[in-house]
Parts: sequence; structure tokens; C-alpha cells
Amino acid sequence: MSGLPLSDPEKLIPLLQAEKGEKADLNGLTLKDRDLKGISFRQAALKGADLSGSNMSGCNLSKADLSGATLKKCVLDGVYADKANFSNADLTDVRMVDASMDKANLSNAKCNGLSANQGTAVAVNFSGASLKKAKLGGLGLSMANFSGADLSDSDLSTCQLHWANFAGCDLSRANLCGTELFQADLSTANLLGAKFEDAKYDAKTKWPASPPAGTLRVDKPDL
Repeated sequence: MSGLPLSDPEKLIPLLQAEKGEKADLNGLTLKDRDLKGISFRQAALKGADLSGSNMSGCNLSKADLSGATLKKCVLDGVYADKANFSNADLTDVRMVDASMDKANLSNAKCNGLSANQGTAVAVNFSGASLKKAKLGGLGLSMANFSGADLSDSDLSTCQLHWANFAGCDLSRANLCGTELFQADLSTANLLGAKFEDAKYDAKTKWPASPPAGTLRVDKPDL
């Protein structure tokens, strides 16, 4: 869709609230520190957009292209972002509660300080992403690709990480206590200082060496 008044937020936002944002060309849009709650950006093009500081709770971002976008300090509670493209985007200090991001692409994204819980992020591509000090405790992260990602000092406690790929991932000082690591690959991850108390694994979980102290082997996990 073309013809939207991208340079005039006061006119644009009511149109977006009327679902004019779906499949729209909004590349390069600037809407900083705005109330965008509940707007549907489904399949919209938002490459390089600056939405930093905005409240986007309840937004539909499914299949939207936010590659290279800036969402620093946005509130994304309850967003539906399945299959959205956040590659190379800046999600520093973003808050997400009860969000759905299944099969989203966050490759090479900057997610330092990201706080996300009570949601699902199954089969998300985090390859090469920076997630330093991210708080992801309790998320469903099965089949996630963390290859080459930086998760140092992050909190992954009680996450479901079945079939997760941590190849070349930095997990130094990360909290993985109570996680489920069934069939996960940590064989080339940096686990220096990481905590694994009560983390569960099975015979197909791959470690750099022997399983860390405090982990629990489950012979027949319920997957």
C-alpha cells in the first residue's frame, strides 16, 4: 500500500489503527515514543524503521519485515510476531511478556538486555545475535538456533531448549538452571562460568566434555 502520510504521525497513526498498516510499505518509518498498541503490521515492510520507545503491546507483526529496524526500549507485550524478520534489528532493552515469536528471524540482531517471559519462541533463528544479559527465563525455545550468538550473562533458567543449536555460542556466566536440554547441541559452546543446576538432558544432548555438575540425565524424556 502506498500514499500513507509517513511524515505526519498525527495523521498516520489513526490510519494504522484502522488496519491500513497491513502489507503496507513503511520502510524507513519513524514513530518514536508513540502509543501503537494493538495495531496490525501483518506482512508490512518496516525495513530500517525507527520505533524506539514505542508501546507496541498487542500488535500483529506476523511475517512483517523489520530487518535493520530500531525497536530499542519498545514494549512488545502480547505481540504476535510469528515468522517476522528482525534480522540486524536493534531490540536493546525491549520488554516482551506473553509474546509469540515462533519461527521469527533474529539473526545478527542486537538484543542486549531483552526481557522476555511467559511466551513462546519456537524455532527462532538467533544466529549471530547479541543477547548479553537477556532475561529469557521460562520461554519455550525448542529448536532455536543460537549458533554464533552471544548469550553471556543471560538468564535462560527453566527454558525448554529441546533440539536447540548452540554451536559456537557464548554461554559464559549464563544461568541455565532448571532448563530442559533434550537433544540440544552444546558441543562447541563456551560454558565458562555457566550454571546448570537441575538442568535436564538426555543421551542425545551434546556437551563439550562431560555434562556439567548439577545436571540431571533423563533416559526417556517426554518430548
